[in-house]
Amino acid sequence: MWYNLVNTANRDEMRMKLFTIGYSAYEREEFAGTLRMNGIDCVIDVRSVAASRYRPEYDRAAIGKFLSGQGVRYEHMPEEFGARQMKREYLSEEGYTDFEKYVLSDSFRAGYERVWQMTEAGKTCVLMCAEKDPVNCHRAVMAARYFSERGWTVIHITPDGNETHEQLEMRLLDLYFPNRYQLSMLDEEKSSDELLAEAYKEQNRKIGYRKEDGNASVYHRIHENNGGGLL
Repeated sequence: MWYNLVNTANRDEMRMKLFTIGYSAYEREEFAGTLRMNGIDCVIDVRSVAASRYRPEYDRAAIGKFLSGQGVRYEHMPEEFGARQMKREYLSEEGYTDFEKYVLSDSFRAGYERVWQMTEAGKTCVLMCAEKDPVNCHRAVMAARYFSERGWTVIHITPDGNETHEQLEMRLLDLYFPNRYQLSMLDEEKSSDELLAEAYKEQNRKIGYRKEDGNASVYHRIHENNGGGLL
């Protein structure tokens, strides 16, 4: 089991930092410049299939070679962090990947451990997927949430500037509970943490990969409007 791989009791995860980015917002040279600007020297590709019908320069072999030439390490980690986790034990009752179930898997936690080890060794890592807005991507709603809840500082790089994971969570709350400050005193009150947990579940339902999602439908559902790319 994952928890037997390493003793985590004495390590300080509060000092660890992780970035995320969606490549569809950038031309390749601009992408490399953005990495340099943020001090990133390790790209972790979290697409289940590292290919793009619209941006072939971001296919696994192409982007790996390009980043190597920029002095940046490239890792493709689909088994650990990919969105297409379709084993029965990871599915919701509705048939989509349940992020809260998957992050408890040995595969995900082994990936977490690998990122921790690279960061501890001095690498500054970024989780890369296609989606421009992290709130619409499993890299934030699944993976970054897990890192953040364990004390990591998580920064989402966007074309409009960097966003902390705490700021992203406020956007999630605004998306699903825009009137949360106007609730009547007679209404059943829920804590911010409870509302946030519900917002995460709703966003998971919206973007989670489903069995019926072939290449075409998953593009139309979320990603085609933001430059294409397979989860």
